Amino acid sequence: MAMQVQPPGSGLFSQPPFRAPSPYQRFVSPYQLQNAQNPFANPNAALPPASINAQSSLDFTGKQLRRSIYRKTIDYNSSVVRYLENRIWQRPFVDRHAVQPDELYDALLTPPLDWVDNPVNCVTTKFMRQSTNKNRCPIFCVCWTPDGRRLITGASSGEFTLWNGLTFNFETILQAHEGSVRAMVWSHNDQWMITGDSNGFIKYWQSNMNNVKMFQAHKDPVRALSFSPLDTKFASCSDDGTVRVFDFRTSTEELTLRGHGADVKCVDWHPQKSLIISGSKDSQQPIILWDPKSGKKLNVLHAHKNTCMDLRWNPHNGLWLATASRDHLCKVFDLRNLKEEMQTFRAHKKEASALAWHPVHETLFASAGSDGSIYFWLVGADKELGGMDDAHEGMIWSLSWHPLGHLLVSGSNDHSTKFWTRNRPGDQMTDKYNLNMQSKEDESMLHDDGVGFSFVSSNSDVVMPGLGLEGDMLQQLRMRHDDDGIPGYGSEDADRRKNQSRPVNRQFERSWTTGKTSGIALLPVPPKHSDDVEVERAPVKRGLLGDAPPMPTMSMMDADYRMRPSHDVDERMHYASAADEDWRVPPQQAFMPYMNQSLDESYEQERHNRRGGRKRDGKNDNYGPSRKEKRAGKNRGKNRGFRGRMQ
Repeated sequence: MAMQVQPPGSGLFSQPPFRAPSPYQRFVSPYQLQNAQNPFANPNAALPPASINAQSSLDFTGKQLRRSIYRKTIDYNSSVVRYLENRIWQRPFVDRHAVQPDELYDALLTPPLDWVDNPVNCVTTKFMRQSTNKNRCPIFCVCWTPDGRRLITGASSGEFTLWNGLTFNFETILQAHEGSVRAMVWSHNDQWMITGDSNGFIKYWQSNMNNVKMFQAHKDPVRALSFSPLDTKFASCSDDGTVRVFDFRTSTEELTLRGHGADVKCVDWHPQKSLIISGSKDSQQPIILWDPKSGKKLNVLHAHKNTCMDLRWNPHNGLWLATASRDHLCKVFDLRNLKEEMQTFRAHKKEASALAWHPVHETLFASAGSDGSIYFWLVGADKELGGMDDAHEGMIWSLSWHPLGHLLVSGSNDHSTKFWTRNRPGDQMTDKYNLNMQSKEDESMLHDDGVGFSFVSSNSDVVMPGLGLEGDMLQQLRMRHDDDGIPGYGSEDADRRKNQSRPVNRQFERSWTTGKTSGIALLPVPPKHSDDVEVERAPVKRGLLGDAPPMPTMSMMDADYRMRPSHDVDERMHYASAADEDWRVPPQQAFMPYMNQSLDESYEQERHNRRGGRKRDGKNDNYGPSRKEKRAGKNRGKNRGFRGRMQ
């Protein structure tokens, strides 16, 4: 018996094919419900814009979509992988690829471990992000986790806040202490963290932020904590003027170091040896070196004239000691010679409040001040490598470097935590934090467009080392500019002001300007006669068709007017007004009578006019002076005042 094959979907247990609903079938707006009740509504009518925006702001579950936010990210994984690849073939530093100041070389940027010979690479002056808690309060201490994935901040409210190490966004917050968190430090084995608060309590924390133990070490606020090289003991200092040594396992006090006469602000255990250094508010004994075994003073450093706010041993060599004080100074001492400081760093305008040695470069450290400034120093260099005068709006309490050394975090009294990173190749460093590192010429090209600072194009010449004017010579040459002013009357130097007894004559200024701007040598003057008057000749421009006719200047017209034998008063006024009118019209029209005459003809005509137009036959023509004019010429002294007023 043959079986009949049924078509798919015709059986008893068959399911209809799945069809995804269209986007218009998922949601029904109030506008569609209103039209559904109206049988005469147009089904093809377009939805209003308000309903379309309402649908686009909802996801498939009907919840409101969150607005996407752009976050700056510093992902060091790719650069670390590139460093590990290059380490296979790269032995000396000369084998490293050269990085040029261009954006195309961003991919070649590697971690500071690959730039041990160049500590300037870790001057982190580029602002990345500012993180602030909802409960705005001062940030007293910042500390990275040993793996560098998170940042822990301790606030005056006693809360721990964890921030992501890549995107710098908020992760979690927990109430750690009842008082302000004043100290925070990780052990050398990266397994334990101890913290101290303003009530004198110390707590033990694991890497998963699990609180293990708590005890009261001081009656006054705890200012600083430091582990011993083997993590079996730790030291704490307080405002009660003592430094105490505790056993980490039993949490018992083993030794109390008394010697400071005031609050002890900082303490640090030597990274390799059994030595403790502490700094206090006492002006008599500001810095003391202790022996934790016997509890005796080994040395007293009278280095600062005010409170020592922070001090740190160099974690690389263990020989250098950096101190920061309220006397605006940062100093570095050598353990082998503590009689005098090895170097003094001067740049802070107010109190220096925090220090942090770089985890990779031995000679690099950062310092912070009470005015919100951050500076980067290199041991052996006279001036700072870089700095930010307005990094924060308040006092900076703590600094912490990322374990890789490419990030710096600062916690301030302005309730914010800021992340700073290195400038990439090609960065123009035009933000407000890098303005003090620009030269004066670069600052003149900056333009504030509201969002940030951008460069304005200029025609300034770029001088390459060895191929142009180096040093201050280029600036001096730029300052020397040609001035078209009259010597003694014009403004040759903007900074030099000369008192003028009376204003400059306009006709003299015009004649000077006309003669100076021509830039062509004057024509040779014909031989003088006994009755000739020396007149300034206009320059002649030589062209392809020969010499151009002379162009008289204002000085020539003035001389022609002044040297006439005699004129009537009305004639003088008419002549002067005509000369002034000639200067108001274009030069071609004003000097049209001279354009059609040669040089000799114009000279003879001018000479004839000066002689009064007298002919050889002795007769007087229209140009000759009359008897009335001769009498007026004898009385020139009477008209001298009028002539001065007319000029």
